[in-house]
Amino acid sequence: MNTIKIRLAARWGAAGRPNNEDNFLLTNDLSKGKWEFITDEVIPLNKKGILLVICDGMGGMNAGEVASTIAVETIKKWFSPERLTSEVTGTPEKIKRHIAFAIVAADARIKEEARTDKTKEGMGSTIVLAWLIGQHLYAGWCGDSRLYRYNPAFGLHQLSHDHSYVQELVDAGKLSPDLAFDHPNSNIITRSLGDPRQKARPDVQEFQLYNDDIILLCSDGLSGVLRDREMEALLATNRKSMATCLNALWHGAENAGWHDNVTITLCQVVEGAATPQGEGDAIPLLPGKSKKHRNLTIGAIVLALLLGITIGYIVNDCLRVTPEKIDDQPAPPPCVDTFPPTPHKIRETPPPQEHTSTPREKSPASQLPSTHDEKTNTFPLPDSLPNKAGETPKEINEDTISTVDALVPVETVQPPEVPLISPDSITINERRYRRVVVNGTPCVEYPVPTGKGWQNIWEFAKQCGHTDEKTCKQEIRRRTPGINLDRPREGDKVYIPVKREPHSL
Repeated sequence: MNTIKIRLAARWGAAGRPNNEDNFLLTNDLSKGKWEFITDEVIPLNKKGILLVICDGMGGMNAGEVASTIAVETIKKWFSPERLTSEVTGTPEKIKRHIAFAIVAADARIKEEARTDKTKEGMGSTIVLAWLIGQHLYAGWCGDSRLYRYNPAFGLHQLSHDHSYVQELVDAGKLSPDLAFDHPNSNIITRSLGDPRQKARPDVQEFQLYNDDIILLCSDGLSGVLRDREMEALLATNRKSMATCLNALWHGAENAGWHDNVTITLCQVVEGAATPQGEGDAIPLLPGKSKKHRNLTIGAIVLALLLGITIGYIVNDCLRVTPEKIDDQPAPPPCVDTFPPTPHKIRETPPPQEHTSTPREKSPASQLPSTHDEKTNTFPLPDSLPNKAGETPKEINEDTISTVDALVPVETVQPPEVPLISPDSITINERRYRRVVVNGTPCVEYPVPTGKGWQNIWEFAKQCGHTDEKTCKQEIRRRTPGINLDRPREGDKVYIPVKREPHSL
């Protein structure tokens, strides 16, 4: 078997925010235990492989950074050379099991830190990691940090699947992918590390590696400002060098008006892997199945479809109504509109009933679970093991994690009703603003200028017909959950109910 050769690149920074809550890991050789790499250096993929990790912290100035740091430090320990034995790397299932255990361990460490330090209550982090070993890519993620694969043979594909409220709307057919990009509730994630309401539930997947693959991991500071087609164009035109590719993505995010921390890691497969045949190679391998088995399965499905179509034509020909019989048939029923809603509006917006969400900008106090004990300032941690008084907590490892299966009953959190995006807009002071409908109320989407606070919002609200400042503030808060109106963050948007008709503004 040929040895795969790769080259790497990575960059992270505060970008659109004053502080950086992201963290990342990248190593060119897991067998050495050194977390280092040289940009664009062509190196062989060693027996234990390489690892790329990105964590996007949540919870404020200090807590978010702490959570993402704990996550990457925990992953480091789980991917140390002494832990990556032949038993761990022996089969695809064992590799995926190890990834899942590592992510759950990071979740437990963050919860333990939040429990012992009151100032860090509510902190959390997303995680996405890619382990390249052998001829395969093994991925694990929790949250909305993303994993992509670009290949000239089939373009750009997102390999991870966001754990977010907006993604659930897309999956349910209530929101088109194009509208999801600009959705005002895109900051609500449904899985994360450190969420006290639930145990971490990472997704883990296996993919075949191909020559010319570019593996891209990024925080939503990149994927939230550049659409997939924009990233694909940058990767396609700069793929000869990972350094050039990295700079193109970085400056693309900056030019798009970044408003969050940005972290990017890249790995290109130079040679030694399989040759892609087309679009079908972009999909993941089925658990325990080879590519040959997958192709045979697809062939069987196609054959069954062709057989079904042939039988359908034969049956239809036998049952066909002749012209002289048409006059005897009853009149057809009235035409029923079965088309989906127009792209610019969501017809049905009630969120799932069993839905637990973690808003990115939610204050730490509001993230405490319903089982929080105010007297002792503690709450049950589903990932911690019961110990007698005075005993040192057991080390979190594969054995202890596997014994913690029962989750503490929690109170479900109902996300806000999704704003319906309306195609029209409103002109105020010779500027155009989007008009949306939130909880059945027509509103104006107002991007808060950098460095401005409530007084700026209030002046704008008065032009929308508001006369009572206190009532106005309450109405905006109800329609913009999690917003701090006195000290909004850079890039925040508020939804202000319209009290006058657009023609009077």
